[in-house]
Amino acid sequence: MGEVIPARVWASGACRRARVRGCVLLAAVLCQAVWAVSAKAVPVQFVIDVQDAAGVGFNDPTFGADALNALQTAADIWGGLLQASHAGETITIGAKFENLPGTAAIGTSNLPLPGHYIESIDPFTVLPSALANHRSGGDIDAATNEFEIKVDPSPSWHFLTDGMPGANLDFLSIALHEIGHGLGILSGMNNSDGSLDFTVQNAAGAMFDTGYLYDRGVQLGGGGAFLLNQSPVDRAASLISGNVFWVGTNGVAANGGTPPQLFAPNPFNVSSIDHLDPSHGQGELMVPNRNSGEVVHAPSAVDIGILEDLGWNFVNDAAAVPEPVSMGLCLTGLAAAGWGAGRRRRA
Repeated sequence: MGEVIPARVWASGACRRARVRGCVLLAAVLCQAVWAVSAKAVPVQFVIDVQDAAGVGFNDPTFGADALNALQTAADIWGGLLQASHAGETITIGAKFENLPGTAAIGTSNLPLPGHYIESIDPFTVLPSALANHRSGGDIDAATNEFEIKVDPSPSWHFLTDGMPGANLDFLSIALHEIGHGLGILSGMNNSDGSLDFTVQNAAGAMFDTGYLYDRGVQLGGGGAFLLNQSPVDRAASLISGNVFWVGTNGVAANGGTPPQLFAPNPFNVSSIDHLDPSHGQGELMVPNRNSGEVVHAPSAVDIGILEDLGWNFVNDAAAVPEPVSMGLCLTGLAAAGWGAGRRRRA
């Protein structure tokens, strides 16, 4: 991210000649302007790249327009929350309908580029593409979508965004969930044998296995081992222990100071680790299963806290507040204005 250079308020000759009240008022107005400019947040833009052929999926003449509108609505909800790190920050999502394996109704994929290893940002893990772009301050691979969402056509979907799915699956709720994965709530510990998804090489030439950045915040309960640091055998046991938690600062704070429990069932599940445990309740966006009729149209404080731990900025969080040095200059200006005029009045 580029450095933010604080604005400076300079005293003028006119201000020095003004009475105390006028001088302080002018300084206050200027401080308010600094606050407004500093606090202005630019949202992240989302673009949906429909990959279906004509007449099918998102291009289906019967439901395609509603499905696409729901997916764009989900993207816009996230976009309205996320603060861009660089001009024109855009996340492009490839979207198509496709028969998915097993019982999956919808899935997120970061293929063909699963992520980026950027040693200067994190020397230990891989960053999913959207997060890598955000943290690096530019689009690393502008020709490739940040991630893909694939939708199985077989479930009974409710594609409208009215929050009234009846006995159907609410597509907007599930699309919001999948975008959460694409933003980085995503584990590279997706194997029951405890192996990791990536092998990377650092600048010194050392090669090692690793997961996603998210995996750095995953720890056994009671202050136990971080799963990413375990041997494959020990990690395999942890993945099915039911005793795994998120320990990032913001996620913990959002959960009332208690580490949020993560989904780690026995036997191992394709949804293990990168979902909140169902004990958090179905009102949470990032629990592993969404039942028919359930509606969740916003990320929770815990979801946002985890993403903040990964390096995302949100328009209403501390990143949107003027830097302390900026406000310090304003407060100094206010104090100096009052002190200077008062000194002349006493002379």
